[in-house]
Amino acid sequence: KETSFVYPSVAALGPPATGCPFTGPVAGFYTVNCSGQNSVNSPKWTINAGLEQVFPLSNGGNVKFNAQTRYQSSAQTSYDFYPIGKQDGYFMSDLYLTYEAPENKYFVTGFVNNVEDTAAVTYTQPHPRGSVPLLSRQSLTSPRTYGVRVGIKF
Repeated sequence: KETSFVYPSVAALGPPATGCPFTGPVAGFYTVNCSGQNSVNSPKWTINAGLEQVFPLSNGGNVKFNAQTRYQSSAQTSYDFYPIGKQDGYFMSDLYLTYEAPENKYFVTGFVNNVEDTAAVTYTQPHPRGSVPLLSRQSLTSPRTYGVRVGIKF
């Protein structure tokens, strides 16, 4: 939690764009008090789990299967603390299937990242002025991606 998060906002620009209580204006400034709010990008829970299984092949190579997932509970993504900045909890998972040649000379991996195609918000910046942020800029996690990686060891 933000135990002490108080800041000034210039009154000439109008009331501050915030979901926190504010007072003023006094001497040309509003005083915004976001104390007691959950810290930005600090979910209560983050849980990671993974599984890897190796299948040895008769030629001396291996096939590896890897699956991992991450759960994150809800979090605030904006220092303005408007509801638009709240990201609900979500899962994000990745899958990998790898062939490793004998003596690890090379490998080929097929992968899918963000299997669920979750578009989670990682940062929100509401419009700088106005009591209700109708416009905002948000950064999102990468969408589902997939592909192949090839590596050679020499």
